[in-house]
Amino acid sequence: MAAAAQHCNALFASITAAVRTRLAAAESALVRSEAHLAETDLAAVLGRGFALVLDADGHLIRSQAAALHAGRVTLMLADGLVTAVLETSPATIPRKHDR
Repeated sequence: MAAAAQHCNALFASITAAVRTRLAAAESALVRSEAHLAETDLAAVLGRGFALVLDADGHLIRSQAAALHAGRVTLMLADGLVTAVLETSPATIPRKHDR
């Protein structure tokens, strides 16, 4: 009887250790997922200087051709929306000292 109780106690300790290990791994994965979600949150992305470009119907514009076809677009920025009229001439990216 004592041997059976000892065996049960050993099994319980083993299962408890395995559950704690698995729980710690799951918690770590959850923390990583939360961090990834925070990095990819739309408000966070817009806050880093990115913008979404939308056509008149609110559809996302993904290409230069679609933007030029739309002509008038809405830019979603971190602090709000602005409307822009696009030109067909080639755009250039301003250098830092030009801003």
